[in-house]
Amino acid sequence: MGEQQFYDFVKEQIKEYIGEEDVTSRIETIYKNNNQSFQVLIIRRRQEAISPIIYLKEFYEKYESGEKIEDILCEIAMVFKEAREEVDGKDISVLAFEQWKDKLFFRLINMELNDTLWEMTPFIPWHDLALTVRLLVHESDGGISSILVTKKELEMWGVTWEEVVALAKENTKRLFPAKIMKILNDKPIYLLTNESELNGATAICYPKVLEDLGKSLQTSFYVLPSSIHEMLLLPDDGQQDIGKLRNLIKNANNTVVREEEILSYQLYYWEKSTGRMKIVKKDSEF
Repeated sequence: MGEQQFYDFVKEQIKEYIGEEDVTSRIETIYKNNNQSFQVLIIRRRQEAISPIIYLKEFYEKYESGEKIEDILCEIAMVFKEAREEVDGKDISVLAFEQWKDKLFFRLINMELNDTLWEMTPFIPWHDLALTVRLLVHESDGGISSILVTKKELEMWGVTWEEVVALAKENTKRLFPAKIMKILNDKPIYLLTNESELNGATAICYPKVLEDLGKSLQTSFYVLPSSIHEMLLLPDDGQQDIGKLRNLIKNANNTVVREEEILSYQLYYWEKSTGRMKIVKKDSEF
């Protein structure tokens, strides 16, 4: 059975393993960060406003490795039931906006690598990156579930983009407090993320985060986008090889960072005298 045949088979058979009559199932392609596409299974009871999304690639890989299809279907059914408990009773409709407005937050992503989003999604430009707004649906030790706020959600809620942005500004630093750690004892290299260490690169946009670090270090510093989850901060001692720093970013993105977690190929510089961050244009020019 090929990959698409596997997905279609799961869609047709999963209802029997869930053991409920009042459910529908369908396969959709969804796009995550950096235009990465994934085949997902959506199972929904007719009265539910939202439902879990189950990524199918890992289950197909189990099938290819020899796991029985019956066991895989049982596992998918179990994953669905556990995930449904997390979202059960949650409603993101217009009637529920007041109860959800404190869960709006910013996420920083690459502008060019997400170019398919911008016709349907408002955003705030930030150098070569963009701040989007998301709605936090569920949070646990295993991660978070959120949805992208598009023009459709704004229309459904009857609110403006400016209102959503104002809420996200207040919520993001509360929901995901910034965290800075020194990662090497013998060298002054720092890692900027948030307390959950998920999508922590967004903390670079928090008010006064860089300013406070600059005051503490008493110097300007280079900012290397490690991934969507963190930034590396390297104090400027006048000895850094900018070409090597650029290559470090490029090599990490091309060999270590998962494609959907790449943030940027640019090298940035926070200048203490101006309190501003810039893209390093050339080896000796800002």
